[in-house]
Amino acid sequence: VVGGVLALSRMGGGLAPDQLLMTNPNGDSIWTFSLGYICRNLPATAKLLLRTIPAQGALWLQGILGTTLGEPIVYRIDVSWLLGVGLVLALLAAALPVQDKPDEPLLGRRTGFGVLGIILCVAAASLVVALNWTPINYETLFGMQGRYWLPVLPLALLLVKGNRSVCVRRDLSRGAALAVTACTLLTLLQGYSLYASWQPVS
Repeated sequence: VVGGVLALSRMGGGLAPDQLLMTNPNGDSIWTFSLGYICRNLPATAKLLLRTIPAQGALWLQGILGTTLGEPIVYRIDVSWLLGVGLVLALLAAALPVQDKPDEPLLGRRTGFGVLGIILCVAAASLVVALNWTPINYETLFGMQGRYWLPVLPLALLLVKGNRSVCVRRDLSRGAALAVTACTLLTLLQGYSLYASWQPVS
């Protein structure tokens, strides 16, 4: 495995100055952040990711929560930020453990580290795939959407539930479920109204 990764990391990426200037008709470079280019240009890759987090981080969160409707790459329809904040708070409230509840922890120490590892692996794999779609002359990552991380959201909430460093005095799951339902219905209603008034870009 190590030899295969090393061989792949040396394939491509060593571009001559005249190759770096080669672009498509739309101005995008014909070269992307391949594995070889990433390994040979780690500082440039790190700068791209650091610029992407503040530029697209909020959009990723909206995508995970379902408050960005439509296809963000083609067109974006965003509902109110208040609904997104309400969903975040409701999900966290439902996941927080109760202070004096004698239940056993949901996750053991090793299982918790395993779940955290799964989350990090999914996030890293998504970033690598998005980098392979991103031309090297782009300033931020191209193609990454928050909904790609939706399958690991329950795992993240499970980690919160198993961590007893922050607890609540009484069970908030019923109120949280009601809040999630209300925010979801409001998101759908606002989404329908935005779709009705949306006009495609000509």
